[in-house]
Amino acid sequence: MHRGYIWKLLPLLAICLCLAGCNRGGSTGNPVSEFRFRTTAGSIGSTADYLGKPLVVNFWADW
Repeated sequence: MHRGYIWKLLPLLAICLCLAGCNRGGSTGNPVSEFRFRTTAGSIGSTADYLGKPLVVNFWADW
């Protein structure tokens, strides 16, 4: 009987955890230092090209 009760509360718990992780303050991180990088298209880009826009930087290494 308790097992069915837990499964009914699981979606509510998942929603609460998702909402708790949301940033509602509208704050932003610190500005990043300017650096250059190669885009997936092969051209050279700079962080200055994305001034005022969100930028996600994915550092990947396959050691």
